[in-house]
Amino acid sequence: MTTGSLALAAPFVLSVALSGAVTVALSITLPGAVRAETASPLKAVTFLPPGSAFIAPFQDLVAGINASAGETGPRITVIGGPEAVPPFELGRAVALGAVEIGVLPVNYYRDLAVEAEALQLLPGRYHEMRATPAWEILEEVHEKAGLKLLGVYGDTVPFFTYLVDPVETLDFSGLRLRVTPVYDAFYESLGATTLTLPPGELHAALSAGAVDGFGWPAWDVTTFGWDAFVRHRVEPGFYKTAIAIVMNARIWNDLAQADRQALERAVQQFEPRASERMAETTRQELDKQDEAGIATIDLGADLVARAESAYWADLAARSPEIVARLRALAGE
Repeated sequence: MTTGSLALAAPFVLSVALSGAVTVALSITLPGAVRAETASPLKAVTFLPPGSAFIAPFQDLVAGINASAGETGPRITVIGGPEAVPPFELGRAVALGAVEIGVLPVNYYRDLAVEAEALQLLPGRYHEMRATPAWEILEEVHEKAGLKLLGVYGDTVPFFTYLVDPVETLDFSGLRLRVTPVYDAFYESLGATTLTLPPGELHAALSAGAVDGFGWPAWDVTTFGWDAFVRHRVEPGFYKTAIAIVMNARIWNDLAQADRQALERAVQQFEPRASERMAETTRQELDKQDEAGIATIDLGADLVARAESAYWADLAARSPEIVARLRALAGE
């Protein structure tokens, strides 16, 4: 099924088979309906359950948009999290139009726009990047994938490695680490064996001893109970979290101009506020980990250099020309 087959003018229930294994049934509003009834809410799905720390900023954004919508302005309804669409399938569901808005890490849709992952390596805050050539490149990349990049947040949330048992050097040989694509190349360069798992399966993997640790941003480690298993956090932090707010490009283009402007204005005002608030939350989350007894292991600045080098090389192998342009803009 392609987005071209969705040219109907009324809401209906669409079943989309994703990766041949998962069928998602969602009631969606198609492009024609958005034009006819601007008050119809745009439906959003998040990669973690609503109420999670990483989703709370987006929910605040939605509350602000809805409060200022009036009778005809754009509204957003969060209809669910991973129970609605598996996290690694969410980007494609948005590109197909089965979901109108998706909120997910950029590395979760690398099959559509791997270049978007450069956000985690580019210097500066995300709201500052909007005025740079890098943002123009990223908008073009998303458009080709059938997505509209509405915004990004999380630039004050670094990634860490969490381990059951301690290490003394940047030699992870023999370790089995849960990953998403953001960590894969780095951990493999350190000798680790990697296993890609959605967040919802990590607790069971840790409980069963199937993994010796995982890569994850600073947040939610205690929220999800993972601190019952991992007792060490490897520092310093590396990269930065990039939670993308993406919309189906066709549906975006079919919105009234005033609605597009309202959404863009709300997101652009949200990004710098979110950056500051999330910096404070990062400090609080790390304090929670300390209180939970998670000890820190400092392996020095070489960790960051090796992490960034491995990630740039991985992205360049997948999209040489565009990644080279983005890396040059980063001063690499």
